[in-house]
Order: sequence, then C-alpha cells, then structure tokens
Amino acid sequence: MSESSNGAAADMSELVERSSLGTRGARQLRARVPAEHAELVRKISELLELADGGSITALLDLADLYRKVDNDSKAEECYRQVASYSLTKVSEIHEGLGDVAGAKQWKARADTL
Repeated sequence: MSESSNGAAADMSELVERSSLGTRGARQLRARVPAEHAELVRKISELLELADGGSITALLDLADLYRKVDNDSKAEECYRQVASYSLTKVSEIHEGLGDVAGAKQWKARADTL
C-alpha cells in the first residue's frame, strides 16, 4: 500500500471513530463481520456504482461476484442488463444506417429482457 493510501486509510479510520460508527456497538458489529465478507460488500458496492454509470465491465464483474456467493438471480439480472444494452446499441446502429425496421426489431428484443 502506498504512503498516501495509508494516510487516507488513517484519516478514514479517524473519521469513523468520531462518527456514530465509532460507538462501542458499531465497533463490536464490525469485529463480528469477517474481513473477507466486508471486502466483498465493499467491492459489490463499488461495482454497483460503476454499473449505474453504464459500465458493462462492472456489470460483468458484478455478475461474477454474485455467482461466487451463489446469488444466481442477481447475476442473471446483471447479464440481462448487459444483453439489453447490447441489443439497444445494435438497434441504434441500424437506425443510424437508415434501417428503421431493423432498428425497431432490435429495440423490441431489448425491451423483452
């Protein structure tokens, strides 16, 4: 970890301790949660934010994480969003080429997901 990363982590730890997250009950709860679980939740949170911004890569990474924790329905939803985005892009290409019928067909496929 870089020196600036260590400094940022220390600053964050200090802020947490001064907030309601620094209470005895909050500290006890964090102590009971395995570090691996907390890291997974952080990673999912980061990927959700990126996916909300339209990142296909984030959606695919998120699907992989969901599959690792046996949440296949969430993984399937991520794949569905990727497929819908891709079909919508194909529709836009057809529209740009002047193929209105083709664009409607691809858009209709995207809308079924």
